[in-house]
Amino acid sequence: MNFFKSFWKTITCGIVVLILSLITGDTVKEIGEINIPHFDKFVHFGMYFTFTFLMINDLIRSYGSTYSVRQIMIFCVLIAVIYGGSMELLQGIPKLHRSKDFYDFLANSIGAFTASILYKQLIQMLNWFMSLFIKQGKSYSL
Repeated sequence: MNFFKSFWKTITCGIVVLILSLITGDTVKEIGEINIPHFDKFVHFGMYFTFTFLMINDLIRSYGSTYSVRQIMIFCVLIAVIYGGSMELLQGIPKLHRSKDFYDFLANSIGAFTASILYKQLIQMLNWFMSLFIKQGKSYSL
């Protein structure tokens, strides 16, 4: 139970990514298309950026004293890239009426890498922003 308590954000985001990746192509068409060129690539980038950011944060909070931040970041990027690749392969299942796309996989991977690169800066910005609203000396944690 402690695992789920520690990683609920990552698990929830992973499930959302799974659902969004595997809904049928017919459902996607019903939702409608947004007429922004390559909009789906931004969505893929954002999903995997968020997934990786949350995974890094959860792992640092749980295992930061055991593993270095660099090791955790490398691990998280690898997990996100493998997960993204798996989702693209699953989209090749004919019954889903979806198609696997290398550029979606590339957007997933770039999102994961970017989250790891910007993680420390984003946490610092978040702490600064939250310091405007909370008592001095405290820091914010996701």
